Amino acid sequence: MSDKKHNTHARRMPSGWLLSLMAGLAAAWLAVGAFLSSGPLRLALALVFGICLGVVLIRRQSSRQARLAREQFKWFLELIMTRLSSGATLERAIADALPDMEQLLGRTAPFLIQLRTAVRQLEARRPLDELLLDLARTCACPDAARFFQVLPELRRTGSQVASFVRQNLRMATEQLQLRQTVWAETAQRRTEAAFLSLMPFLIAAIFRGSFDDTTSALMAQPTGLAGMAAACCLAITAAILTAGNSAPRTQKAAVWPRSAKTASAGRWAKWLNKLYLNGLPAAYSARLLLVLAGLRQRFGVDTASFWRRKLRLLGLSLLPGLIACAAMPAAWPLIPILPVLASVLQDQQLLSAERKIQDDDRLHVPLLLNLLSALLNAGLSLHRSLQIACVSLQPETSAAAGLFCDLERAGSQLQAGQPVRSVLNGLLAVCPIPEAQAALLLLLRYESAGSPDILQLLDLHASSCWTLHRNAARKKLEQQNLKLMIPMTLDLAAVLLTALLPAVLSLQVL
Repeated sequence: MSDKKHNTHARRMPSGWLLSLMAGLAAAWLAVGAFLSSGPLRLALALVFGICLGVVLIRRQSSRQARLAREQFKWFLELIMTRLSSGATLERAIADALPDMEQLLGRTAPFLIQLRTAVRQLEARRPLDELLLDLARTCACPDAARFFQVLPELRRTGSQVASFVRQNLRMATEQLQLRQTVWAETAQRRTEAAFLSLMPFLIAAIFRGSFDDTTSALMAQPTGLAGMAAACCLAITAAILTAGNSAPRTQKAAVWPRSAKTASAGRWAKWLNKLYLNGLPAAYSARLLLVLAGLRQRFGVDTASFWRRKLRLLGLSLLPGLIACAAMPAAWPLIPILPVLASVLQDQQLLSAERKIQDDDRLHVPLLLNLLSALLNAGLSLHRSLQIACVSLQPETSAAAGLFCDLERAGSQLQAGQPVRSVLNGLLAVCPIPEAQAALLLLLRYESAGSPDILQLLDLHASSCWTLHRNAARKKLEQQNLKLMIPMTLDLAAVLLTALLPAVLSLQVL
């Protein structure tokens, strides 16, 4: 357990975090200096924004290290696959891959150091299975950790190791190619945002250098300092948002209200349910009620709590309208408008969370199918393959939703001794993705017949699902790049404030 915690901490905190933090503080000091001269205000702003910028740089470094670890794992798979195809054993393939890895990575790469240590211990007659488990605990790449963790079981059961290596190589290659393709498609927007984030600092430095004595005296007054500090905050915030747009974030999964005992809906909650069912347009209400029914079936959501929260929200939204109407009777339209607006916002929040879960499912379903196909083609049973998949594909957050929640429940059912057919039927009943439903039907057929032809069909279906993964990843990155509009707007506001503030102060003096 201590090794696992240490490995998790090592993944979260990259090796150069102190250097990144110092670079963030230095960059923030120079950036604030473009707007403000030396003083306590500059020091305070540089300290606050320097820490934020340092955290962003640490995350970007972590992202680069994760990408490099996946590329190194792909190169390692290519090398051992070449040797396994020529008839070498797994021990010989790993040992022979070490010199080629040294030429590709150099002698100081973390993965190469771990691999070199494993080869030395292998030459000292230490069992290979123990070395593979050590590599699984120390690898920075999650795919590599899963790969090394499964290999000992494949060796013990006499399964086809070469087939499993080939499938993992295909998965790693597909994911790296997808990332490079999608990243290249959005490079122009990110470059434009990066150049625009430099504009406020350049304009501020140029303007400060062109001030005469009168303007400098005006800008040194509290109003001028406050205005330049505000422009500085806008510019640095925009730069941090732009730099952090590509940094990895630990996203919290949607947390749905659950209760061990479903509470009964009150009279008003039932009335709201009937209003949505019969009183609102079907194009709006049917979609919302269908989402609520799906969440109840899949996650055990207490739908009565949704209506109770809506009642509380309606009651709270009435208060601003009543207060405004008491102060100004002409504001009476706010009384019906605010509750309707609050109700619509709550509905859209629910629909947005459901769409996010489906997008995440489309992103991870191909990974699940290809992992199952690799394990089954290697010779493991369906029961054991599903157990490994449920354990391997775990979310980065403690709150599971969507496919992760389904796999967590399926893993608990398998551990409790339920038959695999019952578990697959349960997954099929709650799965909203048609491609995943087709794969689950193939798995049910394989569980009944055990035909190799079904495995070939499953392999073809898993390969075709990479299109689903590609589209989901592209959509996710496009949504992430749309957020660049926020720092671009902040940059524009900072430029306008920097350019107009001296003129406004000069006009006030005149």
